[in-house]
This record gives sequence, C-alpha cells and structure tokens, in this order.
Amino acid sequence: MSALAVALGWPFETKTLRYNSLRHFPFLRDERLLHLIGETRSTLLPPWPDLVIGLGYESLPAARFIRRQSRGHTRLIQIGNPRCAIDDIDLVIATPQYPLPDATNLLKIPLPIGNPARAVTATQEEEDWLQSMPSPRRLVAVGGSTRQWKVDERRLNLAIRHLKEARARSGGSVIAVTSRRTPQRSSAHWKTS
Repeated sequence: MSALAVALGWPFETKTLRYNSLRHFPFLRDERLLHLIGETRSTLLPPWPDLVIGLGYESLPAARFIRRQSRGHTRLIQIGNPRCAIDDIDLVIATPQYPLPDATNLLKIPLPIGNPARAVTATQEEEDWLQSMPSPRRLVAVGGSTRQWKVDERRLNLAIRHLKEARARSGGSVIAVTSRRTPQRSSAHWKTS
C-alpha cells in the first residue's frame, strides 16, 4: 500500500486502523465505524484527502466513511479482496489469489505491489550463510493454501523434482523459503537432497 502511495509521488499520511471485537460481526463493519477502537475513529478527521488507498476488506468501511464526509470528493482505491460488491469503489487492485469477476474498475496484477526487500538489510550471519551456498543459487518461495487459493500438491511435487534435477545437472543449490501456511509434507520435500 505504501509502495503505491510513494510511487504516485504525492504527499500522503498513513493511518493505522485498529479494530475491536465487533470486527467479527460483518453487519457491524460499516460506515458507523463501530468495529474500530475509539482512538482510531478519532484520527479520521478533516481535511479529507483526495484519495484513500485501503488494504484489506476491514479498511473499506473507513474509506467509505471518509468519502461520505468529503461529500463524494474522495476517490477510493482498494488493494486486495474487498469481499463485497465493488461497483462504488473507484479502483480495486487484486492479485491472482483473489478470484474476482472482471469489472471495469478492477485491475488484476500478477504480483503484489512493492518490494519489501528493498527496506531490509541482511545481517553478517545471513550474508555468510548465503555465501556458503554453492552457485548457481535457485530461490523458490512455497506458501500454502488459503480460503481463495489451494496448493496443487502434484504440481508442487513436479516443481520440486524439476529444481532438484536442475541442481543435479549443473550443481549449485536450491533455497526454499516456506511460510506458516506451508504444509509440513511440502516443507519436508525441501529438506531432502
């Protein structure tokens, strides 16, 4: 989200929305902002912005609140799956894991926006570890199934086999990065040589 704001080149302010337990009741996540803690609600004050870039479906009621307060002047960009009708959102930007139907205000992009690695500096220990890995180095990120996206175990196993065969032919190493959602059986494939 901040990567998009920076790329636009306009001045911007980041608002962190904090939620209370009412966030678990969809009928209370609306422009009354009952699902936000009072401290967060108190930060949503004029002057109203020209543009709100929201991330995550829970931020959309706050964006709509701001647009209503601005008497329709504020435009809305929503990143991710808003989990609702999108006809009143100016632009929705979604990655492939969100199976949204085509619409004129929907921009489907192949990868997330931004480069979080740009803000990361490797420690000496991490640099030493990477240098200890034989070249060429092949990096693969393996996630896990979500509500919208299922990992195809057969295709994952084919990819694992392909990478191991490439390593056997030309040497080097395969570095696999997993997530908390990566199933144990998938992670175990990478630990074997």
